[in-house]
Amino acid sequence: MSPDYFAFYGLPESFHPDDAALKRQYYAKSRETHPDFHATSSAENQADMLHQATLNTDAYRTLADPDKRMAYILRQHGLLEEGKQEQLPPDFLMDMMDLNEQAHGPGNRPRPGRRGPGSRRSAGAGRHAGRRH
Repeated sequence: MSPDYFAFYGLPESFHPDDAALKRQYYAKSRETHPDFHATSSAENQADMLHQATLNTDAYRTLADPDKRMAYILRQHGLLEEGKQEQLPPDFLMDMMDLNEQAHGPGNRPRPGRRGPGSRRSAGAGRHAGRRH
C-alpha cells in the first residue's frame, strides 16, 4: 500500500479536499525538507530529507489533480488495482447503447460543434450582427 498522502498533510481524506489547505501544507513541507536547508547535516539526515521532499512532491501532484486523487483514493481502499484494466460486462454495454439511442434516436445524435435545440446565441451574435439596416 502506498503512503497515506492525506495523513502526511494532516488533511481528512476527501475527493474534494480544501485546495488552499493542501497548497499551504505543500509549501510548509517544502520549506522543511528542501535539500538546500540540510546541506551541512549528516548524510543520513540529508537522505531522509530527500525522501521527505520526494514524498511531498508525489503527494501534492497526486492530491492536486482530481483524476489522480480519485484513482489514489480508490487504490487505497482496494477498489482499483494498479495496471488492471476493468472489463465491463457486454450486457451492460448493450444496455448503455440502447439507452443512448433512446435518448438521441438513431438519426438524432448530436454533432460535435453544433448547438442543440433551445440553445441561445449571445446577444449580437446572430447572422446579421454588425449590419446596418
